[in-house]
Amino acid sequence: MGEAVGSQKQFGLGEGKAWALAIIIALVLNLIFFGLMPSLMTRAPREQPRMATGDPVRIERVRPPEPEKPRPPVSQETQQAASQPISPMPQASAPDAPRPDIAPVPLELNPALPPSSVSFPAPKYKTVPLPDAKPAPAPAVVHNGLYEISELDAPPRQLSGGRPVYPLRAKRMGVEGSVKVHFIWTKEGKTRDIQILEVDPPGFFEKSAKDYLERILRLSIGTKDGVPVDYPMTQTLHFQLGGEE
Repeated sequence: MGEAVGSQKQFGLGEGKAWALAIIIALVLNLIFFGLMPSLMTRAPREQPRMATGDPVRIERVRPPEPEKPRPPVSQETQQAASQPISPMPQASAPDAPRPDIAPVPLELNPALPPSSVSFPAPKYKTVPLPDAKPAPAPAVVHNGLYEISELDAPPRQLSGGRPVYPLRAKRMGVEGSVKVHFIWTKEGKTRDIQILEVDPPGFFEKSAKDYLERILRLSIGTKDGVPVDYPMTQTLHFQLGGEE
């Protein structure tokens, strides 16, 4: 009997420890739960994904089209009348308006009229004599800015008394001859455009003739109405032994 009482005491002590342990665990869990409550409440709630909403769909009932009513048959006479061309309506001609009867008025002309006593004198015209018309002077003939000797105010004069130099070769050989030259005497008192037209005999006097025209010859300056102008000249230079030009 004593053993039974001891075993009951041991069982009671073990059961009390179990209850005490359960209470401690419950308290610890409550403390942990209450400690986490503020942090759980302060968290922002998760945003729920929004469902995409489209436009509302309206469903209407469409009535089916009514069947066409059958047309009445067209008679053959109506078709023939429609196919015939329509003739234009005849235009009514307007009646001619009555013309008024106008009595002719007699017109009598009396040719025997009395002569008029008013006379008009004939107009008098004064004649003015015209001045004697003089023909205008013919313009001077100009060729490339040149005036002929006949058109100058005065014929040209030779100012220098020199003569061409006799070529030494022709003088030693005793050759005489002549040279016909054409040149232009300018308003500056110089020669230009020298041309040898004829030479006899050739090969002796050409150079001497050109030197004479360019260096020795002096002519008067030609004028036209007092203005110096250029004029052409043609001369024949003679080369003779012991003689003058």
